[in-house]
Amino acid sequence: MKRLILVLFVGVLSSPVFARLSDSDPQNFFLLLGQGALAAKVKIEKTHPPQAGQPFYLHELKVEEVVAGAQSLDSIKVMEEASSPGLPTVFPQTGDFFACFARLPNYTSYREILRQGYEYRLLGGKNGIFLGPNALRVAKKYFNADAAARFRILLDVLGDTDSRLANDAAAALAETGRRDWTAEDVAKILAAQDKPLLQDAAKLALVKTLENSANAAGIAGLQRIAEQETGVAQWAAIRALEKLGRPRSLPQLVEDFRRAPDAEKPQALALIAIRQDAAEFFSGVLAGPFSFEIKKSAIQNLALRKIPAYEDLLLDLLAQNDAALQSEAVLALGRMGSVRAVPKIIPLLDNSPPQVRAAAFFMLSESRDPRARQAVGQRFEHGEHGILEKHH
Repeated sequence: MKRLILVLFVGVLSSPVFARLSDSDPQNFFLLLGQGALAAKVKIEKTHPPQAGQPFYLHELKVEEVVAGAQSLDSIKVMEEASSPGLPTVFPQTGDFFACFARLPNYTSYREILRQGYEYRLLGGKNGIFLGPNALRVAKKYFNADAAARFRILLDVLGDTDSRLANDAAAALAETGRRDWTAEDVAKILAAQDKPLLQDAAKLALVKTLENSANAAGIAGLQRIAEQETGVAQWAAIRALEKLGRPRSLPQLVEDFRRAPDAEKPQALALIAIRQDAAEFFSGVLAGPFSFEIKKSAIQNLALRKIPAYEDLLLDLLAQNDAALQSEAVLALGRMGSVRAVPKIIPLLDNSPPQVRAAAFFMLSESRDPRARQAVGQRFEHGEHGILEKHH
């Protein structure tokens, strides 16, 4: 067995590791446009599969239209790195497509193909291929625009029917820094938020874009998202408003909690727990018909705030018949550093369900209260192998 393990280990060490140039390339369409040495509409003329020991394809492409780079090119030779050995090419074998290309570096491993005229490599790997007419149309407008016009183009592309372009435009907008939004600008962002084409990451990027502005139009946009959207965008907007000094009222947050699906209710609980006057709400959650996971989230959020009314709620839970909630309350009081809890938790070391006893032991062991240390010392000792055993 030892010999087999050694052989397997040596095999792992000796396995080839492929470092690809495209690993450090941007993946966003608009960033690819800015970094490519050539951006063009092209078509495959011939593809050469990898030879033995070569982790790349070689392509001969017909150039149909150049957007940026040498305008006189009729054809180019391109190296495409395989994402892993044995996988097929990412280049479409029929029809035209848009792509950005970078110069192939003069590395030793590329000297032979450079000598054969392969001067370019695909920029962005598999994410650098764009099918359909929209990418070419947007690229031509974007390249011919100044900085202000490019910003407007990004806003317009949010409504594009090409989901890749729309998502990449949202990410690019979040990187543009602070801008003074107009109501028309915000309307385009809000319209994009409602589109099913937009992924969660893009929706978060648009919230960040509005937060960056911090002007009246941007704040109004955030408030609309907080009121009418659901999911990650809503909670990101609420947090952005908190940072901008426009927190939602407790009744508003309670309504957000009410209409949120169960998976998102912890987001509302975290925001509500910040308030000083939310004890009555949390009391209703802990006594209400909610799942254990939601109640557990409520308890954990209470523990993060050293508010006397929150401590009272957790102390009341110690008398619960529900062992799972009882143990969560014990641990929460420990995280809160509650001194009042110590004399109520000490009796839980005796004649309680195992998970409650374990939580009580952990809480008291971590407490700096001398009463807690004394209680643990009276009941447990180090046995063999460092295991704590109860005194007999």
